[in-house]
Amino acid sequence: MLHRIPTATLLAHPAWLESGPDCDVVISSRIRIARNLRDYPFPHLLTARQQEETEGLIAATLPGLNPVQLGDLRSQDRDALAASRLAPVRFAGRPTGLFLVDDPLAISVLINEEDHIRIQAFQPGSLLLPAVEMAKRVERDLLQKLPLAWNTSYGYLTASPANAGSGVRASSLLHLPALGSQKRLPRWLKAAQEAGVTMRGVYGEGSRAVGAFFQLSVMPGREETEEQAAGRLLAVIRLLAREERQARGALGSDWIDRKAAECNSFVRRADRITLGQGLRILSWVRLAAATVSLEAARHVDAWSGELLVNGRFGRTDADEKRAETLQRCFEGPKVPTIV
Repeated sequence: MLHRIPTATLLAHPAWLESGPDCDVVISSRIRIARNLRDYPFPHLLTARQQEETEGLIAATLPGLNPVQLGDLRSQDRDALAASRLAPVRFAGRPTGLFLVDDPLAISVLINEEDHIRIQAFQPGSLLLPAVEMAKRVERDLLQKLPLAWNTSYGYLTASPANAGSGVRASSLLHLPALGSQKRLPRWLKAAQEAGVTMRGVYGEGSRAVGAFFQLSVMPGREETEEQAAGRLLAVIRLLAREERQARGALGSDWIDRKAAECNSFVRRADRITLGQGLRILSWVRLAAATVSLEAARHVDAWSGELLVNGRFGRTDADEKRAETLQRCFEGPKVPTIV
């Protein structure tokens, strides 16, 4: 029997929203492992029958995870799935398909997204190394039972040549508003890129960084293990976290609170709020919340899921819904006292 995961669970309880080290600056960390079955074409070339066969094979190999049919999800469930970051927006919006998820909502396995198998392990804050072990545990189960596409020259084969080799990407989502406000961010991001770290926006590849939310990621080099690559990223994000905290101290709590109060006033008057405006509002409010407590910052992180996903609405309606969502959040019992 396939499981329906309640919308409230997907929104409120993904594992990355728990407390973790550095979560004042580092919102979450993720390890992604891409794998493909040896005897099948890549997903974009699969026939309907082959898609069904691959789904069955992969689900049977990982019986400890809950299978969820996309076709069984309501529109709001799909929004919740994407908001929890367990699946990308485009995958969550598919009319049919299958993914697997564990009960703590720390692991999701996307089937026939870009590759046959995309293992994702999520952890709060800077817990990259535990995420590596979680993802590799799922991979070991696959390796024992399924023939995977691998080549002696290229390593693991993937639909995108850029991912071939290890098929692994380690990433962390950072919030760096104080460095941005002090115009110090470009220098540090350039240094991160020189260390082999890629910078993206909230939505990952191809998206812009708005509101000082940045996704930093690395892929293992040819002679590098997954743990070594994650350690390389960890060193960079800890350096950025240290600099961001110093920048926050230099801004001062009064200045930060004033920015958050301005955002609060804007939200209460707004009929429509664009996604860019919403992310900038959340950025300042999250910064102010983090000066109160890590718990308050985590409440703001939970709001971000609702703000980012408006799949059931057209653009104008989405802007109106976004204003309503933020107004409801600011009036709720969990709103940080500074707003």
